[in-house]
Amino acid sequence: KKYKNNPINVQPLASADLIKLQFHKNAKVDYYCPVTYNVFTEFSHIIAIPETGNVYSYEAYEQLNKKPKHYFDLLNNTPFDFKKVITLQDPKAKNKNVFDFEYMKRDDMKEFVKSTVKVKDKAEGNVNLSEAHKRILSKLEVEKVQKEEKKAPPSTDEEVKKEFRLAPKEYQKKRKEEGRHQTFTEGKVAHSLTSTKLDACTENKFREISDQEIRTQYCQIVKSRQLKGYVRLHTSHGNLNIEIYSNIAPKAAENFLELCENGYYKSTKFHRLVPGFMIQGGDPEGKGKGGQSYFGSSFEDEFSDKLSHDSRGVVSMANSGPNTNKSQFFITFGKCPHLDKKHTIFGKVVGGLNTLDLLETIPTGKDDRPTKDIEIVDTQIFVNPFRDVIQELLKKEHKAKQRKLEEEK
Repeated sequence: KKYKNNPINVQPLASADLIKLQFHKNAKVDYYCPVTYNVFTEFSHIIAIPETGNVYSYEAYEQLNKKPKHYFDLLNNTPFDFKKVITLQDPKAKNKNVFDFEYMKRDDMKEFVKSTVKVKDKAEGNVNLSEAHKRILSKLEVEKVQKEEKKAPPSTDEEVKKEFRLAPKEYQKKRKEEGRHQTFTEGKVAHSLTSTKLDACTENKFREISDQEIRTQYCQIVKSRQLKGYVRLHTSHGNLNIEIYSNIAPKAAENFLELCENGYYKSTKFHRLVPGFMIQGGDPEGKGKGGQSYFGSSFEDEFSDKLSHDSRGVVSMANSGPNTNKSQFFITFGKCPHLDKKHTIFGKVVGGLNTLDLLETIPTGKDDRPTKDIEIVDTQIFVNPFRDVIQELLKKEHKAKQRKLEEEK
């Protein structure tokens, strides 16, 4: 405002040229991405949409806007020009030395720069720094990390990549074929000692590993890393972008993601709609009484105090009682707290709320059935953390085997 120019490149800049940014804060008053819910740090890649001023993590923009070429704001669906997206912070950006910015070269900044360099040379973690000093030192640390960082050579073996990219069921089958459990036995020796009905057994054998034990392995990684999935439902009335809570309700999330991967929901219809309440679908028969889970049978509920039917766009499992989840799901039109601890929440609509608005206006007839067909034309998976983790595990094992072979040679 004082110099009436851009402090970075000294180009003319008026107050009217500035864009008001919309940052979001969580309950702890930390700035965070309203889509991924990740808290911003000095090492976060952060972008802003100039048309709306909304600020997001680059991860959310890349997965839900850039890759699918869906250039609409994730909160209010306002169209935007991807060429004008603003990078607020990119820790990996090159040639972004803060000391190269023009305002740092002004006479009134020279002493500040000198003092910052001196503090950098002497600081050992016990010096009280100003916020401005801390920001500059953070920049210096990032630049240092970038210089020391070594880039791994990219893989070109597409066949190997496909071999690693397995669905959970394929991964479980592979694990079982590779061998038995390495910790627990069948228990036949102990049983034969305490029972007169069983034949004597003197040799312990490792038992077969269960599907649940294999699932636990990759689900624990998904949970510990707080990984989430992202899916788009292409409906006959518009698109719905859904964030999947793989880190909180892993079984319901895996069920939904894999049914989407397999095209299970393609051409199915939403069979029930209650304005102000919810819209329900996921039954291939379209009557609300059918559907099969990815696991082949009903699976258990997954309730969490972190999630509630407290807003519009909550995605939850439909059921016929406790632990009867299959393929049907519903999306809320408003607050439904009475459904908490009765239905498993596994996602939230984060894009396409205008589509949800349109769906709510469609008239209904007998049994709350929409008078016009609302069809899921197709499903598109942006991120499937379960397959990502499985791929990572198999890649690590492959590399370990290669190293072992090289050492033996």
